[in-house]
Amino acid sequence: SALARELERTVKAWLEVAGPVPAHQWDPWRTGVLALRRAVAHPTPERQPSATPLPGGVAPQSKDPVRVQLVLADAQLAADLQRGLEPFGYSVRSCADLGQALVEAQSAPPDILLLQIDDDPGSRVQCAGAGKQLAEMQGRHIPMIFLAPNASFELKLAAARAGGDLFFGLPVDAPTVAAGIERLLRDAR
Repeated sequence: SALARELERTVKAWLEVAGPVPAHQWDPWRTGVLALRRAVAHPTPERQPSATPLPGGVAPQSKDPVRVQLVLADAQLAADLQRGLEPFGYSVRSCADLGQALVEAQSAPPDILLLQIDDDPGSRVQCAGAGKQLAEMQGRHIPMIFLAPNASFELKLAAARAGGDLFFGLPVDAPTVAAGIERLLRDAR
């Protein structure tokens, strides 16, 4: 079925990004996959983000969910990722430019910043500056995930130089991004 294929892709994405699940984390990981299956099989629009453990044992707290800030020029991609990430328990905000993201970060700082980078050298400089400015504002490192239209060496290098923690070539789906977020959160502990 389509549900089974989607779950299989999700599990493969988690394993690719997070690596093998240690034996002592198998039960929480399995619980997270089963909760995802139930959420996908029986979606409800009014459903609030849950505190269901995700693979790797990370459980966003419903009272203080992980805040993800999307800065994507592509409005459709932003909407798709926001819709896809919220069932994982994340609080997701989206804006089209870095200036707006920095203004919003002053009142509600993100835990993860997801940025779109392209072949324009100006966008690369802007991304690097935004990451540094956010870190200075918050007094801590804000993990950054970069998305790019292609996975060229130049764009990967630009993302790394801009302070990126992860890089995904487009197209990318929400479960893959969620697996990357979980990896960054686990590494931050």
